Amino acid sequence: MTLLEKLTADYKESMKNKEETRKLILNYVLAQIKQKKIDMQQELSDDDIITLIRKEIKALCETISFLEKGNNQEELAIETEKKNILEQYLPQMLSREETWALLEKMVKELWITDLKTQRGMIMKAVKEQYKSVVDGAILNDLINEKLS
Repeated sequence: MTLLEKLTADYKESMKNKEETRKLILNYVLAQIKQKKIDMQQELSDDDIITLIRKEIKALCETISFLEKGNNQEELAIETEKKNILEQYLPQMLSREETWALLEKMVKELWITDLKTQRGMIMKAVKEQYKSVVDGAILNDLINEKLS
């Protein structure tokens, strides 16, 4: 089952169970997927959908951060619930240790001799192959550690 099929099935299930927040956020994400499909003029892969969901989670985090400064606890709870719902559709990210092992492996595979000058090459290769499971910030931190 593709991620799009899972999102669609869960959306239908949320309508049957009258789960308003889940229905709203899944409907919104499905609309974003349809729009992206029209823009790209091709079917979206699971990685494309994951990227779209991550972008939406980032926007929700910014909204939550803003709402935490105010007194609207009800709205804060709804936005937090939306974020939690979307996080269920993301694959498990590699831990710091797993990312370190992957970095070591990629350095050997790509014959990286100078990480400082070939940083872009390693970042690009890791992102292309492991885009949905590697956190770019962690990868960048590990490269910086390796350089020092």
